[in-house]
Amino acid sequence: MFSPHRGSQGPSIRESGINHFKLIKFLQDAQKKCADAGEEDSAFRMEMLVDFFTKDYEPGKPLKFTPTVLGF
Repeated sequence: MFSPHRGSQGPSIRESGINHFKLIKFLQDAQKKCADAGEEDSAFRMEMLVDFFTKDYEPGKPLKFTPTVLGF
């Protein structure tokens, strides 16, 4: 977009509105359900995501890719 007073501007970015504590709870629930269903690989991936969002995620900052998130 272009504003004559402020120059060229990129598209506006909206926050998703997802509370990261609720996301962590969702991932923990998914991890438990996967483990209960015998889906150990999927449960492990959920565990890695829980670990990322509890230790490495900084609210308000862009997500950073780390191989740990994928379980490597």
